[in-house]
Amino acid sequence: MRDYLKNILGWSTTRKIVVIESDDWGSTRVESNDLMQKLSQKGFKVFNCHMSSMDAIENKHDLDNLFDLIQSFNSRPKLTFLFNPANPNYEKIKENNFEKYEYIPFDEYLKQTDNGFVVETYLNAIHENLVDIEYHGREHLYVEKWLRYLKAGHPNSIWGFENNFSGFSRKYDYGDIVTFRSKFDLENPQDISSQEKSLLDGKLLIESIFGKSPKYFLAPDGPFSVSLVRELEKINIPYVGLPKNHFDPELQKKSLFWIGKKINKTQRVITRNVMFEPYRSNADWVDHSLNQIKTAFNMFKPAVISTHRVNYISTHSDKNASHSLAELKRLLQAIIKRWPDVEFMSSSQLGDLISKKSIG
Repeated sequence: MRDYLKNILGWSTTRKIVVIESDDWGSTRVESNDLMQKLSQKGFKVFNCHMSSMDAIENKHDLDNLFDLIQSFNSRPKLTFLFNPANPNYEKIKENNFEKYEYIPFDEYLKQTDNGFVVETYLNAIHENLVDIEYHGREHLYVEKWLRYLKAGHPNSIWGFENNFSGFSRKYDYGDIVTFRSKFDLENPQDISSQEKSLLDGKLLIESIFGKSPKYFLAPDGPFSVSLVRELEKINIPYVGLPKNHFDPELQKKSLFWIGKKINKTQRVITRNVMFEPYRSNADWVDHSLNQIKTAFNMFKPAVISTHRVNYISTHSDKNASHSLAELKRLLQAIIKRWPDVEFMSSSQLGDLISKKSIG
C-alpha cells in the first residue's frame, strides 16, 4: 500500500521509463584497511555501519566492472552518478588551525593515490553514454559544523582529523559521536551563505573535471534548505531531487513534493520510488525492486531507482562488489524481460522529458 501511495501524485506517462541514480561518487570514506583497523582498535564499532565498513572512493577496477556490465546490455541501461567533486584538504586545514576550510578537487586527490586513471575511465564512460555525472554537493561533509567541533577540540573529531577521516556514524557506538556527512542538515542559519557559495564551487569543479555542466542536484543524505533552490536556479540547475516527505532544516517543517512538481518557473522536482541496495542485507533486492517498479508502472510513473556507490566497491569486500554486480545484472535482465519496451534514461533526460524538452 505504501508503494502505491507514494506514486499517486505527480507527472504521469504510459512509457516504461527507468532511471538508475547512484549516490556518493567522488567522496572519501574509510579509504584503507589500515584506517579500518585503527578505527576498530580505537573502539569505534565501525562494522555496525555497513556503509562505512564497505565504502571507499572508487577505483578503476570497480568502475570498469560496473561499466562493462552496463555495456553488455544491447538495450543500454544508463547510470546517473550523483557526484561530490571535492574532499577535505587535511594538510592545509591543519596549517591554518581549523580557521579556514580548504578542499582538494577529486582529480587532484587521485594524483596522490594509485587511482590515476579513474578520470580517464569516467570520460570514456561518458563518451560511451554509459553514465551521466550529476551533482551531490561539493563534498559529502557539513564543513561549517565540522570546523566548529575541530576548533572546540572535540576528542573524536580531532582523532578522526588526525587520521584523515570525518565520516563518523552514530552506529559506531563509542564515546561522544558527532556526524558530519549530511552537508546541508543546517544547524546554524549563518551557514547558509557559505553553503550557497559551495554550490557554485562544486558545479564549477564538475565542469572542470568532466567537461560537462550538471543539470540535476540531489543533496547528500536528504536534508536540504529549500531556500538554497534559488542558488541552484542562479547556477542553471533545473532539476532538484527531493524526498516526497521532505524536512527543511532551515524552516523546521515538512513539505510534500512529487515527481515533476514545479518549484518555480524554471525548476522541477525528481523523486525516487525504487530502492536497490544489496549491501544492506541478504534480502532479495531484485524481487523487492521489481515489485516497486511494477507499482510505479501500474500508476503510470517512471521508476527512479536509488542505489549507492557502496554496493559496487571492492576496497574492503570483494564479496560485496561481486554480489551487488551479480544482483544488478539479474535486475536489469528481469526488467528487460518483463518490460521489453523499457526506456532507460538519465535523471536529466527524465527532467527534460517532464519539461517537454529534447532528450536526444
